[in-house]
Amino acid sequence: TNSPSQLKSQSNEQLDTSKDEIEEKIQNIENIDDMDMETSLSLAVEAGNALVHENAKLKDEYSSLQEKFVRMEGMLANKEEMIEEIEAKAERYRSKIEELREQIQHLQTQLEKEKHLKLEIQKAYEDNDNEQSSHIIDQTQKISEVKKTISSLESKLNTQKDPVCDCSINLVATQTT
Repeated sequence: TNSPSQLKSQSNEQLDTSKDEIEEKIQNIENIDDMDMETSLSLAVEAGNALVHENAKLKDEYSSLQEKFVRMEGMLANKEEMIEEIEAKAERYRSKIEELREQIQHLQTQLEKEKHLKLEIQKAYEDNDNEQSSHIIDQTQKISEVKKTISSLESKLNTQKDPVCDCSINLVATQTT
């Protein structure tokens, strides 16, 4: 039980062997002086059969090569389609990358503006805090001065209230009654 490929291989080996034998016989024709017609025709038939077998073999090889070529063309078409799809994806990725770069640039610009605004607000708060602190210090000093003035006035008032003054005020008060 030989496989088809083994049978084909055996057939090819037989064909090659008979072809070689025929070529050898043809080369030896020159050495044979008295070749008869029957031998000559027999040799021609063998050569014809060998050529027919070789032609069939070449047709099979050609057919096999054509099938391979068609398969390879199909594979090539598939690969070209895959390449086109990959190129389309690559273009989409390039577009997305460019879009993301633009977004990053926009966000960086916005971030810089936000940082600048934050610094301005922080400076405004610090200035306001300093102004409020200065105002509080001024008010505290004024309150201290007012307290000193009040204290001074109270002390003057207390020094002006002596008993003599109190008596005269009492006399005036009793006389009017």
